[in-house]
Amino acid sequence: MRRLTIFIGIMALALSAVACSSGNSSDSGSSSSDSGSSSSDSGSSNSSSGGGSSISVGLGAFVMLPDSISASAGEITVDVKNEDGSVHNFEITELGVASGDLDPDGSISVTFTAEAGTYEYFCSTPGHQPAGMFGTLTVT
Repeated sequence: MRRLTIFIGIMALALSAVACSSGNSSDSGSSSSDSGSSSSDSGSSNSSSGGGSSISVGLGAFVMLPDSISASAGEITVDVKNEDGSVHNFEITELGVASGDLDPDGSISVTFTAEAGTYEYFCSTPGHQPAGMFGTLTVT
């Protein structure tokens, strides 16, 4: 009986993994595809000539790299790179930011406007946020 329970649990996890990795989509309007950008300076905030902030975030094995970023209020661009072998994504619920799922080695840039405050970013793949895939964006 115990083996059957374990087998059913493993099958449920496998089906969840297949369902979560069934495609690579992006949120219409709030993000644009950027298949080649990543930065070795993860987490730094740089002002561009347009006055916006640009930040890089890596998605790892149940971790956001870095887990704390900051930017100036206004237009913010986050360059997101999936550096893991599993599908991940990047979301900030309070700001309506959703990258869509990123396959391994996938990347995308999401641009949004934020007022001063503190916001949580996370991976919404089931089980990933509770396992540690979240961080804090501080906007000043």
